[in-house]
Amino acid sequence: MKSIAAKLVQVAKACEYVQKDSTNKEQKYKYVSAAAILGKVNDALVQANMASVPEFSILSEKEKSTSRGGVWQLVTVQCKLTIIDADSGESVTVTSLGTGTDPGDKAVAKAQTMALKYAWLTALNIETGDNPEADSNTDKTEFTNQGQQPAVAPLPNTPRVQELVGLWHQLGWDVNSLPNYLQQRYHKPANQLTDPELATMVSEAQGYLQQRMV
Repeated sequence: MKSIAAKLVQVAKACEYVQKDSTNKEQKYKYVSAAAILGKVNDALVQANMASVPEFSILSEKEKSTSRGGVWQLVTVQCKLTIIDADSGESVTVTSLGTGTDPGDKAVAKAQTMALKYAWLTALNIETGDNPEADSNTDKTEFTNQGQQPAVAPLPNTPRVQELVGLWHQLGWDVNSLPNYLQQRYHKPANQLTDPELATMVSEAQGYLQQRMV
């Protein structure tokens, strides 16, 4: 009888690479969807006679008002993913985080999907090509200064901006380039960005940070 470790090696080999299958048209980058990850993982688990049970808990949930009077939900979720060998009863557990923003009722679902996706990426060391350290095109497009001058408008001193700045520090990116990057990306001064726009930036940076933990 194979041990759970041996079976995980089998599953990891079957899922060693998942190709990018989706495109963010607004921000112009490709990424691997959760559906692509879960589809490949599920097939491999069935072949190995293994099962998985995710357990989600909400770490934070906030309401954020937009400049147009709307209210968006920002949710951070923890996923505790237990992988079980149906033959031996052995199990291992992986924990991951995910964030989601939505003007309706989908923020929690988005956060859960992101957390589960990164739990599998972490557990099986799945290569997707999304790692910012290995994707020079993404680096150049998303998070580098590219030698341009600082933006005229400074960053506003808000909790959302402070959170974004902290994430950039953790990622080792040049925070001084952030105002200029935001202005180029959204085509307006950084101090005029809406909360949902900043929330998108925070979510992306958190995703990059999670990938570095894989």
